[in-house]
Amino acid sequence: FKKILFQIAIGLANGNILIWNETSKAIIKTFYGHTSAIKQLKQFKNGSLVSSSDDNTIRIWNPNATNSTCLLTEHK
Repeated sequence: FKKILFQIAIGLANGNILIWNETSKAIIKTFYGHTSAIKQLKQFKNGSLVSSSDDNTIRIWNPNATNSTCLLTEHK
């Protein structure tokens, strides 16, 4: 789990990433793109997220969009 202000990014076994708002107790965004389990999540100072997955990819996510802004393949 990685905190983003009052939000938590949660990586799932299906490859999705959920953004959970602690205040409203609701999912406010879902990121789609990975095809296997999320292994790691990290938040950048600018609010972007980076994720790695069992699908051997790394993705960088803009918190204001639902698709990744950068895809790195062949990561092992």
